[in-house]
Amino acid sequence: MDTSWRLSRGVCLLLVIGLLVGFAQLLRYGPTPGEIDSAAFLRSISIVQQTGELAPSAGGAYTNGYGYPALGLFLADLSAITLGQLQLVGGALLLAWIVLPAWLACREFTRSELAASLATLILLAQPDFIFPLLRGTHEKFTRGLMFLCLYLLLRSLRSRAPRQLSLQVVAFYLCAYAMIAFNNLLGSSFITAVGLALLLVWAYGRFFTSSAAIDRRLVARLGYVVAAMLVVAFIFTFYAYPPAQHQILLWESVIDRLVQLFLQVEEASSNPYTVVSLGWISHPVYFAVSSANWLLLGGSVVVWWAEALRWLKRRQAPPHVLLLWAFYAAFIVQGVFSMAVDISGAIANNLQHRTFPSFVMLAAPLTAYWVSQRWQTPRGAPAFASRGLRWALGTGMTVLMALSLLKATIEPALSNYWTFYTPSEYQAAAWSERALAGGSLWVGFNERVAVGYALRTDGRTMEVYLDTYTVDPYTRDFLLSQATLLYASRVNQPIPAPADSLVTYDNGDAQVHHKRPVTPFQK
Repeated sequence: MDTSWRLSRGVCLLLVIGLLVGFAQLLRYGPTPGEIDSAAFLRSISIVQQTGELAPSAGGAYTNGYGYPALGLFLADLSAITLGQLQLVGGALLLAWIVLPAWLACREFTRSELAASLATLILLAQPDFIFPLLRGTHEKFTRGLMFLCLYLLLRSLRSRAPRQLSLQVVAFYLCAYAMIAFNNLLGSSFITAVGLALLLVWAYGRFFTSSAAIDRRLVARLGYVVAAMLVVAFIFTFYAYPPAQHQILLWESVIDRLVQLFLQVEEASSNPYTVVSLGWISHPVYFAVSSANWLLLGGSVVVWWAEALRWLKRRQAPPHVLLLWAFYAAFIVQGVFSMAVDISGAIANNLQHRTFPSFVMLAAPLTAYWVSQRWQTPRGAPAFASRGLRWALGTGMTVLMALSLLKATIEPALSNYWTFYTPSEYQAAAWSERALAGGSLWVGFNERVAVGYALRTDGRTMEVYLDTYTVDPYTRDFLLSQATLLYASRVNQPIPAPADSLVTYDNGDAQVHHKRPVTPFQK
């Protein structure tokens, strides 16, 4: 009973930490975040709501799956809140749900409650892992379903009772289909990882181990999983959700652009990793807020190699740890491939940002397993040494989590990519709908005001076009606020509004400037 109570208390503490991470996002920006992914999914959910179709025939559906739009409508109806509120508030607080499936999967990989808790805590300290989970997107549910698939897969390998095994297999494929329905790209990535893990397990069993019977069983089960999930993905893509076929067309673009890049044919693709230089006020700041990522990446690679050499020497490895080792390697391979695809520019230059969290999902339990195996005070050391070690680790994790939150919430004091708007900018945009209906209004050097206004108005069609980035030639009105002026100074960009423009709206903090007419046909 005492062990059970400690276990429940530890999981509840992790859930509280997950909620606090979500609250950190809400407290930093309040009701005025202008985050583009949340706004894009809001539009997809709105179209499904208006048409009553999961794959609207008029277009506008989310091409990678219908899971999140369907769930978003259900949650909005269940909670009686607007879609915009769901995206803003629910998008952040629902991050906490991933704690339980993550803990369950990590416990199956490590066979240790301590290692599972430590691995879950490490996950919550990874900025590139929690960044997409704080947004109103499918990713928190896709990642959670991926953890559940891993948990059910490993759990079923230990089951001996036919009834229990059959229930776990059915639950696994239901979770697998749900994961594909939320995002078929991440579902395909998971299938590929299982296939790569299958090859590694087979190679280890064929050449390096004496436990042939265990390895044959593992290889057979993984082979069945890959074959069955490929069938599920095929049915989803070509029958259940035809918009998902759009992703197949990307492969031709990937190949063409990689040829252009590496063979210098025609125009070379851009390098997406220049964001490191442009997105933060300095390189030291970027590396500081990303320190948890780098520590986990470096530490897990060392652990992976150390475990591999140890198993090769002993010619035997526990099946659950062997799978953890194999899945880790599989996602490393995907990460390397994603860098090449990113440079090709075929998939919005951010595939690496999609595969790195998958890598983190395996790096955390791998590292936690290694730490838990060595979590003991040296013989003869005083008791305070153990307490000191715990305090040092606790302090280090706290510092890493604080730095990670600065990156995950894109702290505007450190980042050059702002994702908020001010109430005065919202008021100016609302005025422009009445005064500039049918026209266009430039609102800034990025999309923060445009997407923030869309989130605030539940994604309805606007009466004015909100122009962003480079000014459209037909745009004659400009929204200039204190935030825009500060941002222009930060990134050293000139204000596009002419110096002699007319001020047509002013609420004290934000003004709308109108370019003076130069011909009798201009207003």
